[in-house]
Amino acid sequence: MKKLLAILLSALLVVALIPTAVFATGQASGTGTTISGQLNLSSLTDSDSDDGWSWNADSKTLTLTNLTITSDGKYRSAIVLPADADGDTITIVLEGDNYISSFDQTSGRAFVVGYDANASSSGDLTLTGDGSLTISDCGWVQNGSFTNVIIDNTTITAETVSGWTVGGTLTIQDSDVTINATGTYNALYAVESITIIDSTVTASAPNSSNAVIATQNTRSSGTTEAAFVIENSTIIISGGLGWGLWCDSYNGTSSMTITDSDITIASAAGAYSADSLTLVGDVNILTKSNRQVLLSDSIDTDELTDDAVIQGYSRQGNDMFYFTDYTLTSEFSVITGRTLTIPEGVTLTLADDVTLSSEDEGAIINNGTIIVPCTSTGGVADGSLSTESNSVVSEHSYNYENIVWDYNNATATVTCLICGESITVDATITSTNHLGVVTWTAKATINGVEYTSTQTTGTSLLNVQANYAAVTAAISKANALNASDYVDFSGVTAAINAVNWNLNVLNQSVVNSYAEAIETAIANLVPVDNTGVEIDEPVEGTDTETEPDEEPTVEENPTTGIVITLLPMAIAIATAVANKQKLR
Repeated sequence: MKKLLAILLSALLVVALIPTAVFATGQASGTGTTISGQLNLSSLTDSDSDDGWSWNADSKTLTLTNLTITSDGKYRSAIVLPADADGDTITIVLEGDNYISSFDQTSGRAFVVGYDANASSSGDLTLTGDGSLTISDCGWVQNGSFTNVIIDNTTITAETVSGWTVGGTLTIQDSDVTINATGTYNALYAVESITIIDSTVTASAPNSSNAVIATQNTRSSGTTEAAFVIENSTIIISGGLGWGLWCDSYNGTSSMTITDSDITIASAAGAYSADSLTLVGDVNILTKSNRQVLLSDSIDTDELTDDAVIQGYSRQGNDMFYFTDYTLTSEFSVITGRTLTIPEGVTLTLADDVTLSSEDEGAIINNGTIIVPCTSTGGVADGSLSTESNSVVSEHSYNYENIVWDYNNATATVTCLICGESITVDATITSTNHLGVVTWTAKATINGVEYTSTQTTGTSLLNVQANYAAVTAAISKANALNASDYVDFSGVTAAINAVNWNLNVLNQSVVNSYAEAIETAIANLVPVDNTGVEIDEPVEGTDTETEPDEEPTVEENPTTGIVITLLPMAIAIATAVANKQKLR
């Protein structure tokens, strides 16, 4: 998951590095009302309105509706709010698309209170509404004339020379804010604190030597604390010769807290908070390769989730840390007097041919894991590691689907697809025997993962046919007999027909019973009695009695006309033969 998130953040960084879109010079306009010059409400004491705007004197609310204000060269500032609103909370409600453009590049402002420029009101300002405001070609959005500014549930886009400065606190919530400062100032600056919640903020200050977004309390009395809070938001920072985020107080304390947010910083360094910096939940901070991502006297990462990504090294005084997994893509040397620690559970991966080293008085403490590609000529320079709980390991590409198993020697071997280096580990071999089939199972743990392989020997008894030799012999014996020689041959025939020729060796006893049944049927055969024909003597006084002088019987065949003479004795013999045939 961390690697996937790092890839996504890298893609985001690429987007951040693309030059910020340049606002069109000259007049920007929408589809509503256009004012050429200035919307000057300084003298208003009552409510009033006109096309594109309305002022509610009771609630001190200015509503802009599809209004375009563009300079005619005579005025410094675009909107001058009523003078009697000085010190009050003023609300600007945005409806539709509103535009301000082409006002004084040095001291001009988008909105002020009381008079044209150099206002010093102490009131507060809230910008809200489901519309938008786009500001271009001005000196400032406003330069600290409001003590506290709230941007709530709206969209602000501004390109000015000097960014947006707030005299007290700046709060951005549920909004989309884009600020580009083209001069040498911060894109966003607040004296006391900055709070960004549930918002997306895109900021650029390519010429700022301090920071792109900063809160820096320089007061010597009163409130001397500085605070920077980012929660559940996306921050995209580009440009900047210094830090992306900055929190400091010259006469007090400073604290920065980042919770469940994604921050991309393409500045010289990441986030700075002089006294304390706390990261909570799923925080992802991406900077340029090998940059310092966090700097504070106290960095608390105890409540980070496992998916958090802090891409770069963090520093507490002279102690540097990699708090989450990171890939080092270029040479890095720990300078004299500093110590770099890879904590337990953190993996530092060196890109191919990258070397991590330390100077004579520098130190690298590895309590986690350092991974070097197997083909790399880089790695950790000799003598750089002060302590080492885990050795530096080579990262190979193994094909775990092609493990070579040696059942005789109980080993398993994998080979790196890149460098050809092999790993051989011991395997555990077990076997089972079922119906004559022996199954061998091999198990081995390679790089922390258990793999299993099986092979079989022998043939299953289920596939071995029973021995039918006795059955075949019994059937051959039966086939040698003449069924007509026996009174009833059906028992033998039935025993032969009952044979199942598809039984395996596990049913040998059944096959043997077939042979026994045939042999028994043969043994029980009863032969036909054909020892001779008995001719009865003539009985006196019956039809069979023949007198010696009896004349032979003469018969004529009606078909052939041949006359056959039958003597009485011949008739008797013929009768006896016929009777013998009947016995058969």
